[in-house]
Amino acid sequence: MNEHSVSLIEELLPYELDELHKWQSNDDNCIDILLKSNAPLSIKRTVGYKKGFVVDESGKCLGRRKDNPYPRGTMHFDVAKAVVDNLDNIKSGWYGSYDWLKNPGWIVASSSFVPTSSDNYSKEFERIYQKALIEYIGIPNLRKLQEKAKMFDDIAEPDLWLIKKDGTFLFIEAKINKRTVDDSQIAGLALLKKILDADVKIIRVYEKGKNVKIKGWSNKFSYCYNLL
Repeated sequence: MNEHSVSLIEELLPYELDELHKWQSNDDNCIDILLKSNAPLSIKRTVGYKKGFVVDESGKCLGRRKDNPYPRGTMHFDVAKAVVDNLDNIKSGWYGSYDWLKNPGWIVASSSFVPTSSDNYSKEFERIYQKALIEYIGIPNLRKLQEKAKMFDDIAEPDLWLIKKDGTFLFIEAKINKRTVDDSQIAGLALLKKILDADVKIIRVYEKGKNVKIKGWSNKFSYCYNLL
């Protein structure tokens, strides 16, 4: 096996403290950083729902969800910042913590897909994500990804899947402040790069003015990449 050194170094993305406080406030305008951006509609709807809001198919916020209107303050701030900062040359994209690299139930015709989420909005977002997987990645590549994923003890799907205007993929794992990157997340990014020739990133969202060490994951990333 020809081994290659493949670079994976965290990208640093600063935030203003006022931005984080606004997101944490959980007031009616707390997700404006996302809703007022050109982020893909699917991401606005899914992240907005995770943050406690219902966003319709036109991108309009309809108000609070009834079952969980005030979730944890910092939830998905890192994802929102990462996607808003990576919109250049992006035509579409999705957010979702689904197990599509492991679960064969995702590799079916969209008409036969059965979402496992508990409420109707979450089921809708799950169907949207699965339909995109079938349309843009395709069943043969999904089967190859899942087969190769078995080589790892654990593997995790990244936060964001974006499609560039040239049709290539960008996958992003977002982390805020000192949150750790798991080996399973490194493995997932390596798998997507190797099989789909995708661009992959780890974006570290941190408070502006703080001293942050840039972390490199190239050794672990190269190991996982070459294992495939």
